[in-house]
Amino acid sequence: MSSAKAILIVDDYPCMRLLLRSLIEQAGFTVCGEAGNGREAIEQALRLRPDLIVLDLAMPVMNGAEATSVLKRRLPEIPIILFTLHADNLGDDIQQALNVERVVSKLHGTHAVMEGITALLGPSERQSASYVGNAKRHAWKACGVS
Repeated sequence: MSSAKAILIVDDYPCMRLLLRSLIEQAGFTVCGEAGNGREAIEQALRLRPDLIVLDLAMPVMNGAEATSVLKRRLPEIPIILFTLHADNLGDDIQQALNVERVVSKLHGTHAVMEGITALLGPSERQSASYVGNAKRHAWKACGVS
């Protein structure tokens, strides 16, 4: 039996981290850590060595572009999904410029980031068609949204 793939979530909004955690865990992956800015992301990634990092672009202290530069230099084998509101404004060149595996717009929804995770890590053993709706309802309720 294989162990679940570990994912590091990096976003400055706690509710977004909670939503992503719920979706990722419902899909059968493990969230090995969370960070609220790029500096924390680097510290966590070096310590935890995740299988994948989901990283926001616009964050305080150190933004996602700066963090990606350091992460790709120090941990080049770990794939990064840049999950940002700014993907549509930045165009396709951002993926190549930052050397990330995927750029996913938050405007396209959390299902798009889950598709990216599955494409890069493969499906988990527990993944099912109903996990997304159940996880979203749970996470939004925890954030105070009905």
